[in-house]
Amino acid sequence: MKKLLFTLLLSLLTLTMSAQIQRTFLGNTLGVSTCAQVKSNMIQKGYRVAEGSDTDCLIFLNVKFAGYSCEKAFFYFHNKKLYMVSFLLEQSFIKDSFNQEIEILKDRLIYKYPQYITINEDDHLSANDGVTAVSVACSYLEEYYLHMLSLGYIDNKLMEEKFKSTSDEL
Repeated sequence: MKKLLFTLLLSLLTLTMSAQIQRTFLGNTLGVSTCAQVKSNMIQKGYRVAEGSDTDCLIFLNVKFAGYSCEKAFFYFHNKKLYMVSFLLEQSFIKDSFNQEIEILKDRLIYKYPQYITINEDDHLSANDGVTAVSVACSYLEEYYLHMLSLGYIDNKLMEEKFKSTSDEL
């Protein structure tokens, strides 16, 4: 009986550990990779740094990720560490063009991270495991009349530090 209980507990622990939200993207790890490392890694993969990039945010065009050809990938840094990755999957003047795609992405995230779902709305789904957050959303840029479908991952600790540092400036 003890052996069965131990095996069951070990299986549950393994399942829980393997279900943590992803932290590495195209070889770049949240909370670990520096701007120089991300830049070097992405260039080795054949991507070019886009105009408008700096040490706070590197931008790459036409990035392949999770089966998508992302128009842009944004890698954000705080205290020289990668704290957020955002993939711009699509943009359109017609919001309804994303309906099917956002549902597919939401379903995939719900399947992969069911225990971490924090928000599940029509145009937005978020999951958070306490260390990393993931979000898929359709947002609207009013000044351009443009809808964007994006997928983003955030290191919670670094995001909190960034928020605190900018709040302290007020």
